[in-house]
Amino acid sequence: VILKLVVMGRFEPVIKPLWSRYVWWNEVVNGAYETAAVPALAPLLGTPLFNRYLRLLGCRIGRWAYIGTTLFSEFDLVDIGDHAALNAGVVIQNHLFEDRIMKSSHLRVGNNCSVGNMAVILYDTEMKRQSAVGPLSLLMKGETLPERSRWIGIPTRRESGCGG
Repeated sequence: VILKLVVMGRFEPVIKPLWSRYVWWNEVVNGAYETAAVPALAPLLGTPLFNRYLRLLGCRIGRWAYIGTTLFSEFDLVDIGDHAALNAGVVIQNHLFEDRIMKSSHLRVGNNCSVGNMAVILYDTEMKRQSAVGPLSLLMKGETLPERSRWIGIPTRRESGCGG
């Protein structure tokens, strides 16, 4: 937590060249998180203690959220609602590299939403209340899922027969 605060401060949406100090320092923070913090905190997955740790890093996580994954980056750009569930292996991806340019932005998983095992949620997305992304699915950047809808696949498509 201290390394993140000293090196990066708060993450903001950015567009930076691949070969920049910003990207290098971002990788330092991410590397320390993945190699030191994650192994130590993995036994706390799914507990309120893990959620508190993510909040210290800058994530906004609602009450009674279930977080069953450690796969986060750009913590300040993550917003998880109340009673949301991020299941095992979910990737919360707040950045992408496109043509040697790093782009990062916010993403929101709303109240009462569910993200299935090993699904990937990209930046600039919003899952409205009670929407769900199925396992092994990819929510592409810039998409907004309507309330009470279920989405599956790579890229996601609305599940047939789903109300909402």
